[in-house]
Amino acid sequence: MWKWPFLLLACLDVHAAAYAVDGYKDLRFGMTQKEIRGLCPVPLAEVPGAGPGSGFTTMLYTEEFPFNGSSHLATFGFNGDSFKMFQVHLKAAEFDAVFRGLKEKYGEPDFGPDFNEELFRKAVDRILAASLKPGAMVVGTFDWKSIKLIARQDGVTGNPQLILTYVAKVVSGDGSAVNSNDL
Repeated sequence: MWKWPFLLLACLDVHAAAYAVDGYKDLRFGMTQKEIRGLCPVPLAEVPGAGPGSGFTTMLYTEEFPFNGSSHLATFGFNGDSFKMFQVHLKAAEFDAVFRGLKEKYGEPDFGPDFNEELFRKAVDRILAASLKPGAMVVGTFDWKSIKLIARQDGVTGNPQLILTYVAKVVSGDGSAVNSNDL
């Protein structure tokens, strides 16, 4: 008799963890361009030249997306007419608060093998100081790699960039993430 509550909790836990993040705020993965444009608080323009090289059939953007109390560059990626990716470019002063918020909401990040939070923070500091070579990049991932906090030096200008990315992913029963575009 005592086994039933345990089995029920185990089933609920697996079901609750079936999907990684499903979008950003009210913007849900799978929505159409029209739905995203209708929910976005500012007008969106199409990214010129976006296409196969970007990994998305269409990309929209705005430089006025409200995030953390100010306007930011944001990009929305679509495959066909299905919303698959949201990206917001952060200001350097926002890094600590965003990183802390992600940890509180999604738990400890994954930095990959042979990397940890201390090394990640040091690399971010060096990127923000533009003291690494152009193209240098570090990534911390959350929620089965569906959320990425990226610090990089632009490969052309060498300017530092902080980018928060949400990507549509489906998580398999063993916890491994599968990009929903591959299904």
